[in-house]
Amino acid sequence: MRREVVYLEDIVRAAGEILDFTRGRKPADLVADAQFRNAVLFSLTVIGEAANSLSTEFQSTHPEVPWRELTALRNRIVHGYFALDDGLIWEIVTIQTPVLSEQVAEILRVEFPR
Repeated sequence: MRREVVYLEDIVRAAGEILDFTRGRKPADLVADAQFRNAVLFSLTVIGEAANSLSTEFQSTHPEVPWRELTALRNRIVHGYFALDDGLIWEIVTIQTPVLSEQVAEILRVEFPR
């Protein structure tokens, strides 16, 4: 079983990839560029899978992070990919993902210092 720190690192890495992917992009690119869309959705899926893999106990010690919502988004992407709201995905990747990245990076700094 992977340690909690590895899942947290996966979240920060995938969030960073999303931030890199979206730099200089606009919402219409999610529709116009399949490669861009797939890269963003894959990284969101990684975030959701990693969040879901964290223990319930660990998640409960960090209620500021929306663990359940991250997992729910992963499930929506995987099982309801045909009905995703591009505006909502854009909001998640440009507004919520930077916040998530900082939250999880702070948990890593405090609980798993290098």
